[in-house]
Amino acid sequence: MAIPGKNEVILGFHDICDQFDWSVNSIRFEKFRQFAEILNAEKNGQVRFLFDDGFESIAILANSNPALFLPFRPALSIITSQIGGTSVWDRRPGGTGKNHINREQLRTLSESGWEIVSHTHSHLALDWLSPEQINKELAGSAKILEDIIGKPVVSLSFPFGRFNQKVEEIAIESGFTTFYSNRKGSNGVNRVYSVYRWDSTNQLMQKVRHGRVESARLKLINLFSAGTVWVQAVNGLYSEPKSNQNV
Repeated sequence: MAIPGKNEVILGFHDICDQFDWSVNSIRFEKFRQFAEILNAEKNGQVRFLFDDGFESIAILANSNPALFLPFRPALSIITSQIGGTSVWDRRPGGTGKNHINREQLRTLSESGWEIVSHTHSHLALDWLSPEQINKELAGSAKILEDIIGKPVVSLSFPFGRFNQKVEEIAIESGFTTFYSNRKGSNGVNRVYSVYRWDSTNQLMQKVRHGRVESARLKLINLFSAGTVWVQAVNGLYSEPKSNQNV
């Protein structure tokens, strides 16, 4: 069963924060502002932004700077077990303690035109889970989001970008129709080009143009995300039963 896909230029962001952070995914606001202004001029609205993990910083900035975000038809992917909480799922040095978006902020973004995307309930690698676990992660997250925003949630961003045929089939059966991943895989999944704190304007534009060198660099970086998955496994998050998957 093939996932229907779209051919769009999608740039992936995580946290936008001026405070010190060890994370390579955290970008300072001024740098993000410069990127957004350059992209708006260069591509005339043909680029989309996807903000993974649903950090509160994005909601705060979007509320105070809507014109900076809305030209890019922004999407926010949400880990539903973390709504209104902190990033306890992020098992790495400096990864925990960031605030996630709360229910009211989530409703506000949805009402202002943001696409709300499921990032599953617990942010686990779906290809490491049983079919029963995958169903809980997907159906549970969609229901929670729909209850909050009062709209259908049919988009899914795969945690760590990981998926396989089993995951694809269960996702479609769960009612999802649009899919995002930062890994190159099925032709039906929208490829997201992640933006990191060290990226220059030239590297940003190479992502937009799907440059081969930049694509190869991102592929290498994505390999390191497996480290977080292994740490999760060591902590017993992929064994059954596991409490953080109750939805």
